[in-house]
Amino acid sequence: STATAQFDLVQALPTVGAADVEFFEVGGELHILVANSFDSQLNTYATQSTIYTYDAQAGVFVAGSDAQVLSLNGPFDVHAFQAGAAGNTYLAVASFRSASGQAASLSQLLRYDTGTGRFVVDRQFPTTGCRSVDTVVLGGTTHLAVVNEGSQSTLYVSTVDVYTWDTTHSVFALQAQLPTDRARGVSFITDRGNTYLAIANFGFSLSGADAPAASKLYRVDVPMVGSDYFPSSGSIFFEAGQVTQVLRIGVADDTFEEADETFVVTLSSAGQQLTVTIVDDDVGVFLASEYWVTVTEEDPSGTPVVPNVTTVASLPADTTFAVAATPADGASFAFASATSSSLLTNAVLDREHRGRYDFVIQASHPAAPGKSSFARVRVGVADINDEAPVFDASSYRVRINEELPIGTLVVTVSATDPDVGPSGLVTYALSAPVPEFSMLPNGTLVTAQVINRESLQVATYTLGVVATDSDPSAPQSTTATVVVSIIDVNEFAPEFS
Repeated sequence: STATAQFDLVQALPTVGAADVEFFEVGGELHILVANSFDSQLNTYATQSTIYTYDAQAGVFVAGSDAQVLSLNGPFDVHAFQAGAAGNTYLAVASFRSASGQAASLSQLLRYDTGTGRFVVDRQFPTTGCRSVDTVVLGGTTHLAVVNEGSQSTLYVSTVDVYTWDTTHSVFALQAQLPTDRARGVSFITDRGNTYLAIANFGFSLSGADAPAASKLYRVDVPMVGSDYFPSSGSIFFEAGQVTQVLRIGVADDTFEEADETFVVTLSSAGQQLTVTIVDDDVGVFLASEYWVTVTEEDPSGTPVVPNVTTVASLPADTTFAVAATPADGASFAFASATSSSLLTNAVLDREHRGRYDFVIQASHPAAPGKSSFARVRVGVADINDEAPVFDASSYRVRINEELPIGTLVVTVSATDPDVGPSGLVTYALSAPVPEFSMLPNGTLVTAQVINRESLQVATYTLGVVATDSDPSAPQSTTATVVVSIIDVNEFAPEFS
């Protein structure tokens, strides 16, 4: 049987042009903040947003007499997170518009003050029409991404500003600015040990026409203890007149092409920090350190996966390419030849058997004797409607009494389809009309008439049931049999002849 989710309205909260809602826990209690963005009655973006607290006894969120009301300017997104050694709770508020309706020039970072039980302004970020904020923790350090959509006066020149938590000063420091095309959303994504920053670009055209814009996915390269460098501590001594000393830190040498990475070494007694940069020394061969591609199932062996994996215009003639032996996902893929940079399938892929592959490719070339370049390939297998629905039984047998009311449940049949999307959605129908019964699209067979065994002279019905998937172009179907036996009930008294 399949359980159907049902959403019941629990509570309605008063809002004024709300743009976002955020749940968070602080001070041992669960809270909700509804970000009111625009007051249409007063025609202003200067709004007030209330922090509601969950009342466990009443089962609702309440705003008591001591509830905090935040004065904000057109908040479009609110994000709660913890940062710092003390684990302080913060609210990052993306301010989209100022009170006058112009692009807001400052967004706020609010910090929860455990002494007063209130949020206070910790700092303000310079922004221009901020649309979205998000955070991620990497290597124990919190990173904050802030979206600036820009404004019409600046022709929507927009950026995503990435801030990193400065442990020394307990503040966020600007680390990077990424150019965007009128960005409207940002989100950190973590998958299989890698972290990515996804940016949704809206696009902009001076003519006012739709301007196609590519949304972007950045991989976040942050040096990690153990995988990029090895932890170390100790003392450094300077003799009289000595102004330099050697600090030795072990670096994990890998063979993946990636950006230079930096980390900080703290000199505790001197109160100073040193910034150390790990310079990537792998010879550039591959177009990217990771390839995300899609191959349609049932495509013939030899289908191109990545037509050209290299960006080097003139590789040495004896440069060779190969799929690494491990992980074993790469067994279904190969290069067209040892010296070809075209990656192909070498098997017919079946999404129902395997929907995703993750493997490593390798390039060896004389430009770096004894050293190879590596890149990761992630292949998603796209579905086609190659599977028909399958009933959980080839035939169903059921007995019902005669004289049952119209609409009485007779039996529910079920079929599954391993395809995805519309191709996996199954509906049901009778293969031929039978006046006494009706088949609902969800597989439920009901009576369509009051069945009287004596008057109809029928004791058993054999029905054909068809399960059909919802593929719009070439739906597939299968048939099962339902045998319904009518049980006689004692509705007549004996009669003398």
